[in-house]
Amino acid sequence: MTLNLQGCLIRATLRYASRKYWDLLAKDLRAIYTAPSVDAAWAAFEELEEKWGKPYPAIPKLWRAAWEEFTRRSSPTMWRSGGSCSLQCD
Repeated sequence: MTLNLQGCLIRATLRYASRKYWDLLAKDLRAIYTAPSVDAAWAAFEELEEKWGKPYPAIPKLWRAAWEEFTRRSSPTMWRSGGSCSLQCD
């Protein structure tokens, strides 16, 4: 089964956080993958990193490692349209 990049990153991100924060974290993640441009997505990522990086340092590390692959899709429509993901997701 081919996982799309967005779903893969979300699942991998949530794996690092306590379940009680999943709704809040998902809202912050949504700001990244629905951003109108790569620059706006980066700004949303920086906000996520500032908010969640201290309690869960693996989350920004994961996103930084996947950023090039994530941004290779040049528009939010393409980001949400699927495609293969090279991250180690279950």
